[in-house]
Amino acid sequence: MRIVLDAGHGGVDPGAIGQAGLRESEIVLTITLKLAQLLESVGIEVILTRTTNQYISLEERVRIANDSKADYFISIHANSATNKLASGAETYAYSKVGKSYILALDVQEDLIKSTGFLDRGVKTANFAVLRETDMPAILVEIGFLSNAQEESKLSNKEFLNRIAMAIYNGIAQYLNLEIKQQVDEVAAIKQLVQLGIISQMHDVNEKLTWGQFATIILRVTNMEDN
Repeated sequence: MRIVLDAGHGGVDPGAIGQAGLRESEIVLTITLKLAQLLESVGIEVILTRTTNQYISLEERVRIANDSKADYFISIHANSATNKLASGAETYAYSKVGKSYILALDVQEDLIKSTGFLDRGVKTANFAVLRETDMPAILVEIGFLSNAQEESKLSNKEFLNRIAMAIYNGIAQYLNLEIKQQVDEVAAIKQLVQLGIISQMHDVNEKLTWGQFATIILRVTNMEDN
């Protein structure tokens, strides 16, 4: 299982800026890095479009996702509006048909439960990162930086960690047994390394040659003889 996480904006493009100066590009990176840790802890391979405050074009974000042959793409943003009272969280998919929309529903549900923000629902949009990516893709708007109350909450690192956990929970709910299967497989490979049967960790989907298979069998046989 491979997921691309995309922290919106960055570098010369700060994205939305709150009334107190909080920058979208910075808080979504914090959330994205925490979410990556959570996903990797259950054996999911994570690819990040950016890991620092750098500018990445929309075209490059799409290229990274498509070249990686990822299973899912998740872009994280914060909202802004001219109406300073606008509030809430929302999640986007390209259309109401397919895996993207179902994943968006699950993520949105957990995001609202965790933040207590107004539920603006799951919507569709013709965003490039949703339209041009080859895999199911969603874009999460975690709240409004133009809203002073929400900006204040989004300035708190613990609150950002809570958002990361909420998105993780939504992904886990959507993937269900698929995550559990990956966790079990990763744990099995770790145990083989610990036993000295194999020398290093391998991707669960990596192919095994006959030579490697023979070596493993001989090692197991020698262990039993000893």
